[in-house]
Amino acid sequence: MRRLSIFLATIAIATAGLFIGSASVQAPSAKAWAWKDTCTMFIFNKTGAQTNVRPILYTPVMPNPASMAQYAIFAATGIPTSGSAALTNTGIPVTWGCHAFINFANPGPTVSCEVSAPTKGANTFSCSGNVTTRIIEDDDDIAGNIFIPSGSGTGNDPLDPRQPKEGPPTLRQSQMPGSGWEEADDGLDDLGLLGGLMDSGEVGDICRDTDSGSAPEKVSTGLFTRRGGDQWSGAVTTRFAKKPQARATLSEALSTASVKCLRKLLTDDEMQAKARLQPMTTGALGSGLLSTRIKVRHSLPSGSVRNHYLDVLGTTRGPSMALVMLGGTGKPPSVSQQRAALDAALKRTR
Repeated sequence: MRRLSIFLATIAIATAGLFIGSASVQAPSAKAWAWKDTCTMFIFNKTGAQTNVRPILYTPVMPNPASMAQYAIFAATGIPTSGSAALTNTGIPVTWGCHAFINFANPGPTVSCEVSAPTKGANTFSCSGNVTTRIIEDDDDIAGNIFIPSGSGTGNDPLDPRQPKEGPPTLRQSQMPGSGWEEADDGLDDLGLLGGLMDSGEVGDICRDTDSGSAPEKVSTGLFTRRGGDQWSGAVTTRFAKKPQARATLSEALSTASVKCLRKLLTDDEMQAKARLQPMTTGALGSGLLSTRIKVRHSLPSGSVRNHYLDVLGTTRGPSMALVMLGGTGKPPSVSQQRAALDAALKRTR
């Protein structure tokens, strides 16, 4: 899985919900961005025989266990000839959105598809080989139909913008505090209650960023978890062409509107989970750090309450921006957890 790196810089901001050092401040007015992106492929086998079309490679970021299980079935038995077969996965900022690569064996040339809905920048939905594609959704999320063989469905123009270069992992197991850390191989399922809320939550159109904005030139990511998802650390580092692009992206990410959308994403009446802002201090981590903490109060069927915490830390250095997301259950992420992620990220800026 891809990873991250982090940078420190002084950022001017103004009042409530975000914190520099120990002072509560608000980012400049900026529109919200979506805190999750979903990639969906609907595969139509029009060859007349189920065994004619089989996926032979599927690499989603972040992985979705349900779709991985479906992939295993389709690889063994083929894509059904009635209806469509769906594969979907969801990503968050510390994976720089969702991405998926898939190949299909079929009676003609191998079909190869790339699908991506990055946190910032234009989406991708493009296939080559014996295939016709049709984009059916292109906003924060990306979705499309894949018709095999070519010409068996109504297509439209593919989306194939240049995607950022993938940098080296920023977080490594050896850099995390304590023991038991593992890569989040099961995606959001590895992030405990917070991951479940991000996976199932909806925030509405007001929290959807339909402007692709400035895409970074290079992205590094990393995401580790332990204790069954009770603790996790993730981060993303992006390098833009110009300094103002990095500052503008950070301002958008941690604006009052964006933090409000994140709270909404982490609130679910059916799951009896309610999110609210909680003060935090970051003075021990150095100056120039923009941050917010969200506390999720989860009422259990037994009548007891369990608290979950999400820290989001952001900073810029020159044309680079970094965002760190840290999860904790029972108590907030520790200073050592925060510092480990920041230190690991800072090493990637050199």
